[in-house]
Amino acid sequence: MSSHHIVRDNQEPALLVLEASQIAFEVIEELLEWSPSIIVHESQIELFLFRGIKIDAVIFEEANRDEIIEKVKDQLPVHLLGYQSESPLTRALAFLQEKNHGYVNIITDSIDFINPLKSEEKPKNISVFHQNFRWSLVRSGHFEKWVAKDVHVILLEDKGQIVLNADKENMIRISKPQSFWIGETLKD
Repeated sequence: MSSHHIVRDNQEPALLVLEASQIAFEVIEELLEWSPSIIVHESQIELFLFRGIKIDAVIFEEANRDEIIEKVKDQLPVHLLGYQSESPLTRALAFLQEKNHGYVNIITDSIDFINPLKSEEKPKNISVFHQNFRWSLVRSGHFEKWVAKDVHVILLEDKGQIVLNADKENMIRISKPQSFWIGETLKD
């Protein structure tokens, strides 16, 4: 970042780590380069504490509050996002909306929840990192991008996944009347 670039609070994507066992930590390190707000599920606290990475918020089952406070006491201040009947994702998205975050990168081991995210108004921009893919929510219904020959692009439909092939200029273009998810393989 150049010295004349001003970054305002919540301008950079927040990083929400629900489960990171199926993704290389190097991917997370790349996402940390812009010093995002870091929100982690209670099962992922040690992953960050071990590496000395400051956590901004923890999502946890309310019954575990005392244990969580003990784990993060050296990191204070930390937002404690307890939940009971709602999902950890729902609690995290509510927090992001309260803080006016417009963009979130989510690390997860499951993408079962992503189609319902299309109906969430905020954050406006959502990317989900799962295994070796980055899934991006295309709210405009239009996606156009140049891709390298070794990148695979997949359209996520309600009925399954459709592999998209680039044209002779290595462009992927798709237009739909509603928002959709597009997945791209991450660099090796």
